[in-house]
Amino acid sequence: MSYSKVKKNGFPDFGEHQLAYHIVREADLLTAYDFDRCMIYNTHKNSKCSILDSFNDASELFERRMLKHNEDNLFVTDYSKKESVHLHTLSLNRIESWKKILRNPLI
Repeated sequence: MSYSKVKKNGFPDFGEHQLAYHIVREADLLTAYDFDRCMIYNTHKNSKCSILDSFNDASELFERRMLKHNEDNLFVTDYSKKESVHLHTLSLNRIESWKKILRNPLI
């Protein structure tokens, strides 16, 4: 189910369990669209990481991976194809919100 293995080798063949595989894999990909979660993970991974560093790391990861899920044809179910477009837009909006926050901090 690894993102990098799927990108490199394509989808494995699980026969009659193929749909179950895609449902679980796509659920994982859909949860990855949460930009705040990505920033929090970066901060947790490196406690010395500033909020700006966390934003920059998350932005780079989103550009390299999450925002390319559709273009990389990683979704096969109709639900995920539709939901990913919605989540993609929400992610871009959240990234823009963080840019505004970081340009004009209240503190």
